[in-house]
Amino acid sequence: MTDKADIEIHFLSRPQYLCMIRGAIEALSRRLGMDEESANRVVLAVDEAITNVIRHGYENADDRPIQLKITQTTRFGREGLWFVIEDESKTDPAVIKPKPEQNTEPGGMGVRIIIEAMDEVQYALRKDGQGLQLTMFKAIEPITETTNATTTRETQP
Repeated sequence: MTDKADIEIHFLSRPQYLCMIRGAIEALSRRLGMDEESANRVVLAVDEAITNVIRHGYENADDRPIQLKITQTTRFGREGLWFVIEDESKTDPAVIKPKPEQNTEPGGMGVRIIIEAMDEVQYALRKDGQGLQLTMFKAIEPITETTNATTTRETQP
């Protein structure tokens, strides 16, 4: 994936900005032909990812930078949306793991929600080494059994 995005949004780590992000992603997803359920899952995944940056990466500081890039692209022969979320947190991507399904204690479901909502998810250090980069892909059409696409549904260091 190239560094050039169709849409780039730079904002501070303030939870009140999430409503604008959610609205933009929902409108774009639906406009491009994503069904309502898939669009809602994408909105939830991006919202969870940014919330995790604010809560865990920045420990609720409201003055730290977050960047969201969105690109309409084709992966594995399927049209979809590519999301890149970057921050300057000190989070080690190796420690980001989904909560085990059998764990019924409240909280900690964000990573699992992200992985289940998207077709491809990868956490990594930013290229400049100054923070975390989360990349996610969601096809506009749902995956079918006849699709030959390879999807990544687990975090990778």
